[in-house]
Amino acid sequence: MTVMAATPWRTNGDLVVSCFELGYLGDDWPTADVTFGKGVWWKKRRPVDLVCHDVRDDRGDGVSFLDLPEDDGTYRAVAYDPPYVSTGTRSKTTMPEFYDAYGLVEAPRTPAELQKFINRGLEEVYRVLEPPKRGVHRGGIALVKCQDYV
Repeated sequence: MTVMAATPWRTNGDLVVSCFELGYLGDDWPTADVTFGKGVWWKKRRPVDLVCHDVRDDRGDGVSFLDLPEDDGTYRAVAYDPPYVSTGTRSKTTMPEFYDAYGLVEAPRTPAELQKFINRGLEEVYRVLEPPKRGVHRGGIALVKCQDYV
């Protein structure tokens, strides 16, 4: 089942609360946020069994969403909020804090390269999600945040 949301929630935390209320997240589900960053998704509600990965050691565990250490089918839900802006050259920018905060320091520099980068991460997300079981349950749920390239 695919669900696309076009409603503007005030914050990502509000969106996650709605996901719990609608049954797209469960308090006792094994869940991973593979692009944890500052953990904003989970400010208002979070599963008991939440594993948080972030390539930055100061905010996470140094694990990249491109190479997750978990076995296939480990999680009932996975949150994925990859970098969605290709930033071109970084040698002349005046915004290093922005790039660092949003994981863009090592992100690809063109929209085409960025899309391949995002897709590689999605492959990992779906690999670690529970597969569907015929007639039993629909399988794991991927919460994917995306935005048009600006």
